[in-house]
Amino acid sequence: MYDTDPAYHLTTLLTGDIVNEDEYGADIAPDWDDTSLADALPRHNASTDDVYTWRDDTQEFNPGALDRILYTDSVIAVSHAFVLNTTVMTAAELAGAGLRAGDVMLDPETGRYDHLPLVVDIEFQDNKSRGQ
Repeated sequence: MYDTDPAYHLTTLLTGDIVNEDEYGADIAPDWDDTSLADALPRHNASTDDVYTWRDDTQEFNPGALDRILYTDSVIAVSHAFVLNTTVMTAAELAGAGLRAGDVMLDPETGRYDHLPLVVDIEFQDNKSRGQ
């Protein structure tokens, strides 16, 4: 999530593991089936290893996956997911999608991206597979 995360925000959201239980209460499994939530963690254009959703080449911070789609995988499934990054798309891909290379950037000349769009298709799980 961040280069350093002393409060373990993402771990707490995913697993329900509360770091300071004396102050904030006991752990609790966040999914409806008493398990952890799932993280879609989409990759850039569904074709690279990159998963960051924020970057700003004018600042000292490393790119990071600051935007997440957490979901209850006992009820829904992710069928497709990607982070839209027009800066790495080919001319043919851009033309086919009606996009321009700098569409995801705040300022292409300075390298300011801000937050990249996440796209996720979800499907409801079949009730029979959940024993209902």
